[in-house]
Amino acid sequence: MKSSITDKLVKDHLKEIEEHITALEQLVNPNTPVITNEDRHLYGRGGGNANKLLVADVSQLAKTQPQLNSPLIDWSEFASDNLAGSTIGGWVSRINAVAYKLESAKMMHEFDNYNDAIDQYAHLQYLTRNNVQGASEAYNQLRGHFRKGKASKDKPDK
Repeated sequence: MKSSITDKLVKDHLKEIEEHITALEQLVNPNTPVITNEDRHLYGRGGGNANKLLVADVSQLAKTQPQLNSPLIDWSEFASDNLAGSTIGGWVSRINAVAYKLESAKMMHEFDNYNDAIDQYAHLQYLTRNNVQGASEAYNQLRGHFRKGKASKDKPDK
């Protein structure tokens, strides 16, 4: 069964997509940190849903009741970090959606290739049975992909 995928995306937009990915990398890479797994654990505490609600409530209070704002906090930096985090989160969601679609397309292309490879294997098997020159060698080369594991003769009784 063939999937309904075509190679139109790669054929028609390869250069353009490559250029845009490169441009995105050039924008993002010098302006973002790479943090360790330990740092991710530490910094990740600020991103949980309950924590986001806390930050949202503090942000709202800072705007509606500024007389209660702590002098220990740089409120312009707080607002800037909040906006940047929200904006980047939106970008990540959009990029993840594109990545999901690309992964889906990749899977469908690989599925088509796999099914075509199975069809070719079956064709070589047919040609081998009919003694077509060269088919046996090609069939034997591919047959290794379908070897079954040896069944153990000493199976324990249950």
